[in-house]
Amino acid sequence: MDSRAVSEVVGEMLLLVVVVVLVGVLSSNIAGLIPSVQDVPYVDMLATSGSGGVNVTHIGGEPLDISDVRLNIDGTICGFNGTSLDCKIPGRLFGDGDTFWEFGERLQINASVREVLVIYHDQIVCKMYL
Repeated sequence: MDSRAVSEVVGEMLLLVVVVVLVGVLSSNIAGLIPSVQDVPYVDMLATSGSGGVNVTHIGGEPLDISDVRLNIDGTICGFNGTSLDCKIPGRLFGDGDTFWEFGERLQINASVREVLVIYHDQIVCKMYL
């Protein structure tokens, strides 16, 4: 039996193992550089205007955690403090009192408004023009 032939096979196998390990390390590093994209929830909202202001009603889609929701109301950025709007525009969320804006719940904005953007995790999920 020729021992040189065995050492060539072992050398090639070691070389193959090194290449596979390097490819795995490089691909995991490159995958870490790609930014992750958060899922944008599907939400269907309806804005209606009345004499007292504007009502924005959740009429379908996923519930939104109000701690992650921002509203752009005619250029003014508002968050929530409990169920009340946390900005100079008065407003309140009417619902079951939990921390989610869910189907059937209504945000009452007590001001004359022309545009409302619902922003969730820094992504616009709904635009409404009145």
